[in-house]
Amino acid sequence: MWRRAGRDSLILFGSACSLVIFQFVYRYLSVRELSVRDYGRVALLLSIFSAATVIGSYGIPATVSRLAARTVGLRRDRDLLHASSIAVVGPTAAAAVVMAAVTYDVTGSAADSLMAAVAVPPLIWAGLYAGFARGKGMIWAAASIQPANMVLQTLALVLLIASGIRIDVAWVLASFYIGNFGAYGAARLCGRAALRRAPHVADEPDPEATTRHILGFSAWLALANLAVLLLAVLPRISLAQFSYREVALFDLALLVYTIPQRLRSSFLIALLPIAAVERKRGTRITVPGSRDLMLVTAIFLALDGLLWVTHALRVVFDSVGMSSYVGAEPLLLIILLAAPAELFFGVNSGLLQAFGESRKLFVISLGVLVGSIALSPLTYVLGPNYLAGVLVAAYWMLHFLSRHMLSRTGVEEESIILPALAARRRRYWPPASETIGAEVDRL
Repeated sequence: MWRRAGRDSLILFGSACSLVIFQFVYRYLSVRELSVRDYGRVALLLSIFSAATVIGSYGIPATVSRLAARTVGLRRDRDLLHASSIAVVGPTAAAAVVMAAVTYDVTGSAADSLMAAVAVPPLIWAGLYAGFARGKGMIWAAASIQPANMVLQTLALVLLIASGIRIDVAWVLASFYIGNFGAYGAARLCGRAALRRAPHVADEPDPEATTRHILGFSAWLALANLAVLLLAVLPRISLAQFSYREVALFDLALLVYTIPQRLRSSFLIALLPIAAVERKRGTRITVPGSRDLMLVTAIFLALDGLLWVTHALRVVFDSVGMSSYVGAEPLLLIILLAAPAELFFGVNSGLLQAFGESRKLFVISLGVLVGSIALSPLTYVLGPNYLAGVLVAAYWMLHFLSRHMLSRTGVEEESIILPALAARRRRYWPPASETIGAEVDRL
């Protein structure tokens, strides 16, 4: 199971890395065209847009991925897509209203507000079809959906800049929203391809593949995902009370931190359908243990120390003409300490979702979010670095609490990374005794 999940997650992570590249290009162009204050507005709105689409998707992409992996047959696949499409209508409308209201509050423009509302549904339906494709094992197709989004939005911004018009907040947001329609088009193609591959002989109906069950399971999952997402949105909201410049610095730090976040997300969505099938079969499932966690933590501590000593991030900012953003360096170095916990939380979260424990996942996430909100007022005294530390502590709490909850489902801890590395080492560099023994046997 872990080998297949690792292979699929590498494909999805490769896709995610391409997203990071295009995100850097998109944000870099935005930074060059906007003032720091205007970019802070854009950063705040885009982070809230991500939260709004989590509300709108309602956890349904993950739910569809789980159910699609358990169902067989063209009729059952169509029933699942129909039920999930009905389930997502209401939450999508709510997300569009939220995004429109927030955009109007930040920009004061009715046109920007309408544009934001219209951009929500395409991205949510793209996620639904992507989840269906992943559940059917079409990893490469599913991995192509979000890159289509980023390519189109970056291309749109480049063309706007090349046209010679004055780029403001509205144009940057418009180019971002254009990409959502590219994602929707790519997702529909993936969904049709998955249906063409489905066998015409269908199995028995899955009692969970109904609109009511999908809404129930997805509701808790959406709330859990929203709580985790708000952990990253909360610092931006808190810092907006100081200045949008501080929001811009924190946003840039989180953008660089996107790579470990993408790795966690890639592994989670790859693991979910695989673990759902294994659970249905009754297979014994183990998770990486504390030794694996210590190894990954040591790697990130070494990376963090290297960046601190060399000030490599500051050099990069200066070399690309972003010297006014060097204040993001200490924020990123603090936030990077959350990466090991976030990666292991991805494993825990994926298994809890696959086992149908979305309500327990919500309880954990909500508790950590409430604790973070309670600690955030001290930012007035201790500053942005303190807020970055709160975010790190939140991710570590998510890991420990979700691992404790996972232990109640019968899952056991077992060192996985170290034995895998040792086996690979023996394969390519066998011990001298084994080499001599093989030579003797050959003679």
